[in-house]
Amino acid sequence: MQQHSGLSTWACVTCLFTSMRRFDVNVFDDTWLRTGFSELIGEVDRLQVRMSKHRGHVGVTINDFNALAKHCAAVCVFVTGSRGSKVEEIRNGSVLIDEALMFIDDKIVEDERGARLIPSTFASQWALDRYVEALMLVSRRIVKDRNRYAHDVWSELAQGHFRFDAVCFQSIREQNGQLRRVAVSASDVQEISRQYFGANKNFMRHVVITRWTTERLDPVLLRCLTGHGWEGAQVPAACSTYSPVSAVLAVREPLESLLKKWISLPDSRPKPRPTVLDLPLRRIHKCHAKYRDVVEEGRQGPCYSRWHLPALHFCKKVREQLLKPAGISLESKIYLSLILIDGLHEACDVTVIMSSKGSFAKGPNGWFIEWRRPGDQAYRIVPAQVATSAEPVRNFVFEA
Repeated sequence: MQQHSGLSTWACVTCLFTSMRRFDVNVFDDTWLRTGFSELIGEVDRLQVRMSKHRGHVGVTINDFNALAKHCAAVCVFVTGSRGSKVEEIRNGSVLIDEALMFIDDKIVEDERGARLIPSTFASQWALDRYVEALMLVSRRIVKDRNRYAHDVWSELAQGHFRFDAVCFQSIREQNGQLRRVAVSASDVQEISRQYFGANKNFMRHVVITRWTTERLDPVLLRCLTGHGWEGAQVPAACSTYSPVSAVLAVREPLESLLKKWISLPDSRPKPRPTVLDLPLRRIHKCHAKYRDVVEEGRQGPCYSRWHLPALHFCKKVREQLLKPAGISLESKIYLSLILIDGLHEACDVTVIMSSKGSFAKGPNGWFIEWRRPGDQAYRIVPAQVATSAEPVRNFVFEA
């Protein structure tokens, strides 16, 4: 096996034991972890209650928010098994645009999958919900206190409108009479980690890797979570029992089984997700060819970027609209349905199918689609999905 710096799970564990000699704590002790997380989560709750009840000078609310932002950022780092070294680069579009997935980019590496998609968990979702709720609350107080105009950034945040490229975890500082936002930093997470666990900011990454390994959980999924890998053994992989997205989502169950050993959250109602503005559709289109080449070559699994989550979000929104009465032509509706619902992504296939009503036929088991590419000796046949066949195809075939 070709070795690379930081690639091996066991190398990571060995590094942990070496670094932990500096501390008089056992980072793998369940009781110690439960105590630390209980105090950390309790402080988030305490700060949020104080913010909600305070009716005095807005500066007090801002101070409580700043502390809460650092605590929530630290929780997210800890429970995702990620490094705390690039907290200031976590963008709204990476963690708030999708309820099931998050994009992590915590280290620049050449041969590993440093940048990766991971699933949201009950703990990461809780921390993000608390942070978003607090940011909206403090923004409303600022708007009220300073009579901000409707187009002001604080008015946007007060309404739950978050910019895609804006840094997610931010504190608020006053400078020359103006309030400005400052990214929560790696040193802030380090401070929280020392305060509650007496360890460095990356300690939970090592804890998760070690406990995952000793409890014999799926090692393939562990590499998916951590980004560890080497050439020919990336996860998601080109040839795997998991499809790329299912591999990412499959990480959730074993990760949550570990987190529940140490984290017990207070009962709370789910909070409404913020609206992420200015989706980068141009950048999604620009990087499409690059990632499509990786899939077509089939030599390695797909490399994810932070453009994948807005692309997924956009596709979900289009599907939702296709299931409703839409003010577009019947041909356009079928065309979009073939791509976004039936999964026919090749332009040559969709073009041939749309060229003839004879591409759609109804058999004993429902509607199906048949077509031939140039050079095909036989027809390709796939069943049409219900959303495609229920109304658009039937009207397309039988229209006058």
